[in-house]
Amino acid sequence: MINWAAQLQQLFETDAEVILVTVIAVRGSAPREIGAKILFTGNAQAGTIGGGNLEYQARAIAVDMLHSNTASSVHSFALGPSLGQCCGGQVSLLFERVDAGTGWLQGVCDNPPSGSARWLCRSIADHSDFCFIDEPVNTQTVGFTLTTRKPAAVDDLRVDSNMTLTDAANLWWCELTNPPLPEVWVFGAGHVGLALHRQLQLLPCHAVAIDNREEQLRTLPETVRVIATDAPDAEVADAPADTWFYVMTHSHALDFDICHAVLKREDFAGLGLIGSDTKRATFEKRLTHRGVDAALVERLTCPIGLTSIQSRQPELIALGVAAELVQRWGS
Repeated sequence: MINWAAQLQQLFETDAEVILVTVIAVRGSAPREIGAKILFTGNAQAGTIGGGNLEYQARAIAVDMLHSNTASSVHSFALGPSLGQCCGGQVSLLFERVDAGTGWLQGVCDNPPSGSARWLCRSIADHSDFCFIDEPVNTQTVGFTLTTRKPAAVDDLRVDSNMTLTDAANLWWCELTNPPLPEVWVFGAGHVGLALHRQLQLLPCHAVAIDNREEQLRTLPETVRVIATDAPDAEVADAPADTWFYVMTHSHALDFDICHAVLKREDFAGLGLIGSDTKRATFEKRLTHRGVDAALVERLTCPIGLTSIQSRQPELIALGVAAELVQRWGS
């Protein structure tokens, strides 16, 4: 998943200032969703707001800002008439000048208080006026909103994120900078496990790899949290509630023990087991014999991934699993 705050820090290594562009309102059809971002410097850019003429015009505005004293501004675009894009909707973009000394940036980069998600709210009219609001991690709030006054608490953020930009000078743009993300625990760091972790790097989630082979764990992307243990099934108890579990170890016996441990705790979001319909039938029979409730056994998914992808290549199995997760997360 792209971390725009980290990208800002990287760009500061070569450029003193960056123009941060955010989609803050959408009406009708548009190439990107509210909250999408692109960053511009004089020589580089990162992220995307959909490409095409919209992005070309955004870059032109950003370059002008880099050569002026403008701190922030809002521009709205009718995608059909003015830009010749077939989407036909309307998009409003917030342009902000950001440097290493920008007041809210350090707060975004700092780790949030334990057990909370953090909102960053900043005035569109006064780039220096901002605030942070903490919220319980189980929030159901949409991650972006516009409000007509400075919010003091979470309850002030319950505003329709599609509100019309009638008076941008009085608006505040608020966004979750560290939204709670699903946990995906992958047991087994073999060919499919490695391929799956590469896919998970592109998704909004926290990935954890568990294996009893340390040499396999060393092949994973650096951002993956790794757990090397001789008893992978015992690690199940330490996973948070609503974790997504995927089981693909080198041992069917170990696979079974892990699945049994997951099903016993009941509070999991999903349980996927690599294998065939035959493997599922075998596990189902054994789990039922162990006394696992039939409704829980029914939650075991095997084979894993999209059924439309029949390939057994590790990369395509992983792609199917990642696509299925995106569907189930609704994002």
